[in-house]
Amino acid sequence: MNNYKRLIIADDLTGANDTGIHFLSLDKSVGVVADSDGAFPGQNEGTLVVNTNTRMLSSKDAYSKVLRTVKQYSEEGVEVFKKIDSTLRGNVGAEIDAMIDGKGFDLVCVAPAAPRNGRTVVSGKCFINGTPLAETEISSDPFTPVKSSDVKYIISCQTNREIDNLMLEQIRTTPQSLNRHILKMMDNDTRIIIADSENVEDLRMVKDAFASIHRKVLFVGAAGLYHAMFDDVYKTLPPAIIKLNDDYRFLFMIGSLMDTTLRQTEWLENRVKAESTILSTSGAINSPESEVKKIVHKIKSDFEKNNIVILKTESESCSENMVIDSGKIGSVAGNSVKRLLEESGIDVFLLSGGDTALHILKQLNINYLQLVDEALPGIPVAIAVHPVSGREILIITKAGSYGEQDAFEKILLYLSNKLRRAGNE
Repeated sequence: MNNYKRLIIADDLTGANDTGIHFLSLDKSVGVVADSDGAFPGQNEGTLVVNTNTRMLSSKDAYSKVLRTVKQYSEEGVEVFKKIDSTLRGNVGAEIDAMIDGKGFDLVCVAPAAPRNGRTVVSGKCFINGTPLAETEISSDPFTPVKSSDVKYIISCQTNREIDNLMLEQIRTTPQSLNRHILKMMDNDTRIIIADSENVEDLRMVKDAFASIHRKVLFVGAAGLYHAMFDDVYKTLPPAIIKLNDDYRFLFMIGSLMDTTLRQTEWLENRVKAESTILSTSGAINSPESEVKKIVHKIKSDFEKNNIVILKTESESCSENMVIDSGKIGSVAGNSVKRLLEESGIDVFLLSGGDTALHILKQLNINYLQLVDEALPGIPVAIAVHPVSGREILIITKAGSYGEQDAFEKILLYLSNKLRRAGNE
């Protein structure tokens, strides 16, 4: 029998981490299963987050995997939540269907907004920093492009269940009036309600309203929803103590091709003395072993000059067979990191891009992370144990489209502050 009380099912690793961090409390810990197909060590956790890694699957395969996962992990008495991407990438409708079919929910509250990271939903449409979703770089994502800003339309493409929108003017009213709106929608056979939200207070009002409905409700949202739910608890956490030596080695692994991450990497290279190595797309596809050897040799040499090293995927696009190419690139990145960890030792990883992060953890035979802190809003910090050496590794994950231009520089400042704090204790 499992010992956790809450279960969150996510569709990618960075999303699993940036949601799970909001469930931390004073006397409980949060664990993340990096891949639902891998082993679960069964630690005693207050909250467990499981990544199904279904964002790039077909809707049919995503439905099957989420259904299997929710049945496997959600025992009687476990509170269940669903994490989705704040930009609606992936199989949102199909995975909601799987959650309903697997657990028999009466009603689904979908709140994709993440105000701390500039994601809002107004009049049923998703915006990133005020720009409609379909007009942002998400519309040209090489793997899971989103061509519409209309949340209802995006979800309805994968489910036949009745959907309705809860608008801001309905949310920003009295609790009694808001409840009446929700109950009226249910009377009209609506099973999925999409909630507008511009700020954390909107999300709190949505949460309170659905929690007061005497029905079995599934909360579906991005990290912003869970931040709104548990922010008061999260604020009471003592500062995380991270044990690092002054000469720690830090590897930035940049797998995301999002413009946001590319700008953040360029900023870091211009502002901080750090060595950079490029993972060649053609090399990874055509001669992976040679590419691994080249990367390992270069980075080992770089670490002799500096304790901060950047490994970044070539920004050129892959061939038409994007998913296969991505797997090959991820495999080369993972094998390179595995050898570097064994031969040079690395204390801290920043993994940008959920698919890249998962490839690397798989190569390291790590399938369980212990969340401990946030370096920046939406950028969580976890501890993992390397199964070969037994050493603890600090892992920071970042979704490709998250963070301000100077995010990587601020992460270094975060670590520097932690080192100073640990040295005084």
